Amino acid sequence: MRQRVGLARALANNTDILLMDEAFSALDPLIRTEMQTLLVHLQKTMSKTIIFISHDLDEAMRSADRMMILKDGSVEQEGDPQEIACNPAPGYVARFVSEIYRARTLRIGTIMKPVPIEGSAIEVTRTTTLEEALRLARGDLAARFRALDGGTVIGRTDMADLLRGISGPPSES
Repeated sequence: MRQRVGLARALANNTDILLMDEAFSALDPLIRTEMQTLLVHLQKTMSKTIIFISHDLDEAMRSADRMMILKDGSVEQEGDPQEIACNPAPGYVARFVSEIYRARTLRIGTIMKPVPIEGSAIEVTRTTTLEEALRLARGDLAARFRALDGGTVIGRTDMADLLRGISGPPSES
């Protein structure tokens, strides 16, 4: 409850920018996920800039529009979280993102091919996670997915693409 009150107090000041340092680190996993979802919703509806400091990469991947990975005070890589997860800078960043739970954090829009798909397919959005898509496939290894954005087909993907996305980029030797 204290975290919710703290968030409400920060928003009550009506500043353009909020700085949140490890805001949800002391919460149990269920409340933490609930607070992350609430924060993302509030950010979108209130159009606030939120600088969110976290050592939890899964949390950052779920919440951020942009992400910066630092090492010893220097920027190692900055950009779209999905892009960083799929194309990490060699070395520290590649080792760092190798630990994320890719099925839960990567989205269909990251792995889809920007071409339409003919025939039957499971309809998803660009923001559907790979984990959600796997659930929708219900064990069908031949499942194909049609990605939509506002009702318009924007791409396609299949189970092989999902598995490549989950397995991640080749590891460094």
